[in-house]
Amino acid sequence: ALTESILGKEVLIIGAGAIGLLAAACAKALGASKVLVADINSERLQLAKTMGADVIINSRETNLQSEVMRLTNGDGKKLSVPI
Repeated sequence: ALTESILGKEVLIIGAGAIGLLAAACAKALGASKVLVADINSERLQLAKTMGADVIINSRETNLQSEVMRLTNGDGKKLSVPI
C-alpha cells in the first residue's frame, strides 16, 4: 500500500503482470514524473509501455540496479513497488 504521495516522484515497478500494469497506470495517473517498469517478459514490458510506463527494463538482459542508477542520474529509485 502506498503511504506517501507519488506526485512528481520517479517510481520503479518490479513485475509487469496484471497488478504491475495497473500500478504503472495508477502511478502515471497520480502524477509520477517517471514510471519505470522492470520484468523479464518482453511482451509484458511492451504492454507496460501502453499502460503508462515511461521506461521499460528487461531485467533478464540488463542489470536492473545499474540501469536504474543510470536512468535516475545516480539517485536510484525514489519509490519502488515490488509486485
